Amino acid sequence: MGSPMQRIRLLAVAAIAVMALASPTQSSTKHGKHESCRKVRGTFTNQFLSGADCPASRIMLCTQGQLQGDLEGDYSFNFTSMTPVDDDENPTVFDFTGKSTVNLDGGQLFSRDRGTIEENATGPSPFINHIHFVRGNGDFKGVEGDLTVLGEADLITGEGHGTYSGFLCVPERPRRHDKDCD
Repeated sequence: MGSPMQRIRLLAVAAIAVMALASPTQSSTKHGKHESCRKVRGTFTNQFLSGADCPASRIMLCTQGQLQGDLEGDYSFNFTSMTPVDDDENPTVFDFTGKSTVNLDGGQLFSRDRGTIEENATGPSPFINHIHFVRGNGDFKGVEGDLTVLGEADLITGEGHGTYSGFLCVPERPRRHDKDCD
């Protein structure tokens, strides 16, 4: 099926196409709740950390970074697993899972993540990550949504960067009636 890099690119194209077709826009109704949905995209930078810097990770591996674009804030990602892909031709390809916390003005988003990385000790290590938001707080209470992250990591410096795109749906809150406006 081609090189691991070609597979990662094919997965990325397929994920973006599916999200473009399935992404809600503006508003929708789900389970009787009216939601405000919007497409989001932007860039990120991060730093890969390990050991004592990652106490919330079962495998002591995590990232911390900054988001720019439609989502402005910082985030942390804790790996929960990293498993070699059964590929005799390239044993440096790994599937991973984890959990992210995204800190934005107005609240936090919490997700379950899964992805693939091709480790390269001498150059950029490409990765793709699928983020599924499972809950939020503050302005993001009841959030649903998905992001696809495409990036590269330098495993020598620990620095990473890339892009994200996807959608967020947040239940619309009823407006409070102001007694002084009567």
